[in-house]
Amino acid sequence: MTSMTAPHLPLGLWWIVAIVSVLSFLVFMTSLMPSRAYKVQVAVAPLLVAVTLAVLGFLEDFGAAQLVAMYACVITGLQVAFVGRRREMRQLMADTLARDAGEDVSPGLSMSANIQVVGVCLVAVAAAVWFSFAS
Repeated sequence: MTSMTAPHLPLGLWWIVAIVSVLSFLVFMTSLMPSRAYKVQVAVAPLLVAVTLAVLGFLEDFGAAQLVAMYACVITGLQVAFVGRRREMRQLMADTLARDAGEDVSPGLSMSANIQVVGVCLVAVAAAVWFSFAS
């Protein structure tokens, strides 16, 4: 029978994974945004996740390897959650811009997109916890 423990990866490797995750997040997510203002808001997300995890690390006394593992999993999960939804995200952003301009539209994602986002985010959090306990 095989063990269900996560592989131990060195901190340096987790930093590489985190940096690649952030770069791919920035390229992918900013490509979905229709305006500069939305691109800037999306570009701030990795920083907000880092601050949140830093506070969590301070409060719960997590080590650097655990925090970087969690960070890489969460950032990767945020972008994977929207894979295959480019057209729908562009429409959502266009509807949001129209609503902000005063038009009567109600932007929203489809039920399948919502299920995809929630499902992937749950898996990303589970992976973050799993990998963080191995680090």
